[in-house]
Amino acid sequence: MSRADIRLEGIDGINMTRREEPRCSDTDESGPISIYEGEIPLFVGAELDRLYGNLSSSLVYLRIYNRLAPDTCAYVARNGGEIVSIFLYCRKGNTVRVLNEGMRLSGEDASRFATAIFARYPEVEMIFLRALNFGTGSGDFRLQFPFQKSGCPGDVIADLPQLADDYLTSLGKNTRKNIRRNERKIKESFPSFELNFYDGATASEAHIRRIIDLNRVRMADTGNAYRRSEAEVQALLALTRAYGVVGVATIEGQVCGGTVGLKIGDTCTGRIIAHDPRYNNFGLGLVCAYYATREAIVRGSRRFNFMAGNNEFKNMLGGRVQEQGNRVIYRSRLSVLKHPAVGLATVGHRLAFGAISAMQEKIRELEREEAQQRSGMKSRSALYSLKAIRRIKQTVLSSPGDKEWNASLD
Repeated sequence: MSRADIRLEGIDGINMTRREEPRCSDTDESGPISIYEGEIPLFVGAELDRLYGNLSSSLVYLRIYNRLAPDTCAYVARNGGEIVSIFLYCRKGNTVRVLNEGMRLSGEDASRFATAIFARYPEVEMIFLRALNFGTGSGDFRLQFPFQKSGCPGDVIADLPQLADDYLTSLGKNTRKNIRRNERKIKESFPSFELNFYDGATASEAHIRRIIDLNRVRMADTGNAYRRSEAEVQALLALTRAYGVVGVATIEGQVCGGTVGLKIGDTCTGRIIAHDPRYNNFGLGLVCAYYATREAIVRGSRRFNFMAGNNEFKNMLGGRVQEQGNRVIYRSRLSVLKHPAVGLATVGHRLAFGAISAMQEKIRELEREEAQQRSGMKSRSALYSLKAIRRIKQTVLSSPGDKEWNASLD
């Protein structure tokens, strides 16, 4: 993301610039469907967080990263007066693009939205939705309109117990053993060790920047390129002020590691994890990740989003890959035929994603072989293959945000 893509003006925590009273369309706000033309009602930000708990559906995020156009519209669906779905969208010509992403939707939600859009805008023939979350089940849902689908990397999410003390017991035997051993080893070797958590609004910017710096060092240590510019650091600081839960690990009062999480609705997303490479042999990354997840439970989260990247440690901490995908919904079969380029691009994206997924699975297989090789169980050829494929992954497959959480667990 370039510097031009980030807009920080007007952001003060979660307080957004107030707009004029929104104009509701054909139904009033007590009706089942409301559409606000060129307006975002004041209640939408909090409701998006409550409904989806996803960073990519957060109004704060969309404004910071300049994803909203001046003519952005809001679709709000209610059931018995309760809001059940919200889509922010822009219309251009014969296309509607939904701006919020990462929502967990049913076919009924999507069909209701498509019906309202096609009825309101006779010229619209296609609706684009990105990164829908289908959970751990099938990504197929029924729609009353023709549609095409393509895949995208799914986040790894852990369902959390209601009580923090139950979280450790929910993990596997070896994971519990490793966490306890690493924590004991750290405290015995460094009696001054502390790990404290702070609200993002009150956390020290110096501490957050130190965690970011450690993350940069750690990524370089593992051979990953670090692409976060100062503008993106500023954007992260703004998000942290709005949603942040910051974990700061210290030894002798000096920051040696930490985490930056974002609690949105009932979901906490792990944005950054980092530790000083000097403590690689103490399992500090795993300890920080475990306590960040535990702190999320204390603060009322029901899920922890480890972001995309199916790393073994995420499974160890209870994460499961969510199936995510893109959808193009067409008004009719005729609309499909009228836009063959869109159809071909969607098919191409699906095929490319399948190839990438296969390569990522091969990487995970070779990583397991690498772990066995360290125990003298496999040949060196697997390690050479792993290094070659990792170079491809670093340049084409992984996003910086994913690597920031993935690279710091040793």
